[in-house]
Amino acid sequence: MAIITITSDFGLKDYYVARLKACLIRHYPLARLVDITHLIQPYDINHGAIVLGNCYYDFPPNTVHVISVDGTDFREEDYIFFRKDDYYFIGPNNGVFSIMFDKSPDAIYKVRLQKTEDLFESVANIAAQMLRGVAFEDFGEAISSEEFVQRLKLLPIINPDFISATVIHVDHFGNLFLNLKRDQFEKTRRGRNFALHFQVGAPIRKIHQHYHDVPIGDVVCRFNDVDLLELAVNMGRAVDELDLGHEQSVQIEFEN
Repeated sequence: MAIITITSDFGLKDYYVARLKACLIRHYPLARLVDITHLIQPYDINHGAIVLGNCYYDFPPNTVHVISVDGTDFREEDYIFFRKDDYYFIGPNNGVFSIMFDKSPDAIYKVRLQKTEDLFESVANIAAQMLRGVAFEDFGEAISSEEFVQRLKLLPIINPDFISATVIHVDHFGNLFLNLKRDQFEKTRRGRNFALHFQVGAPIRKIHQHYHDVPIGDVVCRFNDVDLLELAVNMGRAVDELDLGHEQSVQIEFEN
């Protein structure tokens, strides 16, 4: 079954999502449409990259992933498409894909314009051509690596005896995702004790597996399902109770 996912900052109060879906159905009636979310913070490509980047690989190979974040004021040629990791991707050339992937796609294409189309028609046409197996060269034009927009990705600062990690995402429950992977933490830790300092309260000195490993109302530090270090409050909202928010930092010190 052909699958097309949609991730956007369109919201749910307007007609934008319905128009895009209508165009996709007209261009490829057999496709199954899956909404990842339309509640990406407006214009926040980092948010869009985190959400799609942490779930696209759970879909069957050959799924088409459409993302539109900060992408409605565009010229058609600014929408790009490519194949990577056995999946197809369509979205604006605004840096969202450079944040999502550590390595750039091998070959990136833009639409070869034949006539003026709006955003939704253009995206739907690209998706349909992909699902029909049309060679990208037959309906698109390859772009150079210099034309592929790159944005800086927030990375942790890692030294032998400490790590400075940054909050890159606050989820629906108020949990704080840090830009630190388990393997980065363990490689630097080398089995040592640690103290994680944040803006309020005593430092955290233990990694737990589950939220309920600590009493209700207590802070829990864990590696979540996408292997990012997470700060949470059991049955609470860490973003409110820890005085931490997006792009704020925590310090992790290791004992010698």
